[in-house]
Amino acid sequence: MIERYKNEPFDEMYLDISSGHNIYTYALVEAGRLFLTLMKLEDFLKEKDIKVFIAISEPITAGSGQDKNSQDKKYYKIFKDFQLDVKGFFYFPEKPQENSENAFSKYANKLSETIKGKEDRELKRKIMNMLYKTYLFYSALRNNLPLVVYYLCTLEEYRYTENDVKNLLEEIVNLLKRRLDENLKESPTDLNFEDLRKLFIILGLAIGIIRVLEKREICKGIKEEVEVNLKDIRRLFAEEESSIYGYFGLKTNVPYLHQEIRNNFTEKDEKNLITNEWKLLKYILEEKPNEKDTQIHPRNVLAHCGFERNITEVRKTDDGDILNKIYELL
Repeated sequence: MIERYKNEPFDEMYLDISSGHNIYTYALVEAGRLFLTLMKLEDFLKEKDIKVFIAISEPITAGSGQDKNSQDKKYYKIFKDFQLDVKGFFYFPEKPQENSENAFSKYANKLSETIKGKEDRELKRKIMNMLYKTYLFYSALRNNLPLVVYYLCTLEEYRYTENDVKNLLEEIVNLLKRRLDENLKESPTDLNFEDLRKLFIILGLAIGIIRVLEKREICKGIKEEVEVNLKDIRRLFAEEESSIYGYFGLKTNVPYLHQEIRNNFTEKDEKNLITNEWKLLKYILEEKPNEKDTQIHPRNVLAHCGFERNITEVRKTDDGDILNKIYELL
């Protein structure tokens, strides 16, 4: 299905389950559900409307069918109005095992063995890297960390493109087809469908995320550091009508972020505490900041929408705009 859609994009797909064989029917319907889920995850922007239908003909037996006076030809009804419906939820189905680039090492190793029938270090590396990058973006969005999203977009080691994901997906599909074609009578006994299902969901999520970030011009290019205008954070994350959180079903992030922006920046700007020199946020929020405290406090990163006092720097431009940047985060 994935290969066909890549080569010949379509708007509707019909799955014929008329054979009645339980295993075949179940597998075909599940494949249709997974394909539709993948398409919905890729399309958070809702630019497409792909539909998948179940099709079934009336029983073809002796004496069945309609004659319609047509030279011994029989006509059979095909019922094709049973539309599949799935939800593309914004969630990451695999938990990281550690806080590093090897977070998905074990899972990627299992996948490489499932896909190729043996361990493949290069395939494992590709899968592991893509899972890690996707998880970083997913986590930054889920946890309401707009500065971290910008930060990830600007660094080559964490940034990825839609084509990066599609190329990996195509490679995986081709390898799976090759392995299945080796024996058309029996499926490999070590083929773990659940692991593959989660992988396809994650790759769909990866495409969906980067499409939104590029469409809204949050991911613009690779830079050594990023300076983000607070106006852009408000418009793209903290305003109900224009927030990208709406695409991902994360609307509860909006009011919380709006309040954090007010507490950390708006009120301090009204008191003229933000100047045209870069300052760590702690020198603006605290009357007597602790000079010795230079550590990143993970709890504060999450509690304050990423505006952690020891890594967030702030300054005001000559035009009165407030700029933010972060450093030494990952």
